[in-house]
Amino acid sequence: MPDAATDPPPGRSRRSLLTALRRLLAERSRRGRIASYALAAAAAAGAVVLVVWLFPGREGASLVVVGDEAGAIPMEPPLLFWPGSGLVVSGRGLTETGVATLAIDGRFLQATRADLEGRFTETLALPRDVAPGPHRIEVRDSGSGRIARSVEIAVGDPATPLLDVQPRRAAPGEPVLVRGGGLRTGRRLAAVVVAPDGTEVARVEARVRRTGLVGVIVAIPDDAAPGAYAVRVQDRAGADAAPALELAIGGGAASA
Repeated sequence: MPDAATDPPPGRSRRSLLTALRRLLAERSRRGRIASYALAAAAAAGAVVLVVWLFPGREGASLVVVGDEAGAIPMEPPLLFWPGSGLVVSGRGLTETGVATLAIDGRFLQATRADLEGRFTETLALPRDVAPGPHRIEVRDSGSGRIARSVEIAVGDPATPLLDVQPRRAAPGEPVLVRGGGLRTGRRLAAVVVAPDGTEVARVEARVRRTGLVGVIVAIPDDAAPGAYAVRVQDRAGADAAPALELAIGGGAASA
């Protein structure tokens, strides 16, 4: 028989047991929340480490125009293009999120996604209404919105026939890219390389596109002697469709 002086009433005993159980459950819940917070913090830290590993900042960042849509010939400044023409740009380390936007003077052209090492290569189409003159191709990091890098190009007048040759110096046996803009649409033209003595050493035919552009790759002969060669774009009658350019073979200075 319970001692009335020392044993609590049955109702009070049950209340004490329920209170103890509630405290135990609350403690376990608090510990569970702490564990959840710890796991979440660890996951966030891991995500930061993963992002830093995938996109390791801007060390060695670069942006270059590697060519145009006519062929993979390295280009050197001044970089000349025309409205509606394409240009190939290559970047590295310019985005911390893996996604970047490409623009001309702040005008959106297209988005690009970098690989795991932060590299990308894209072919851009210049707008048909871009004005002649100097412009800047920009890469903007989609995460921060900041301009990561830019490169200057020149846009030619689509109403004025003009040639460009890349590179402006070449060794015998090397290819060069001959381009023209502001030409009459649909004409059949030939890119011709003429030696200093007036001898034609290379000829490649092409048709002017609807944009008034033409671009061909011309191989310089292996036995071409050093000197200043003329690069011409001619119609079938032999008339120049645009002013000729100078190409240095085997050294020497080429005209800009």
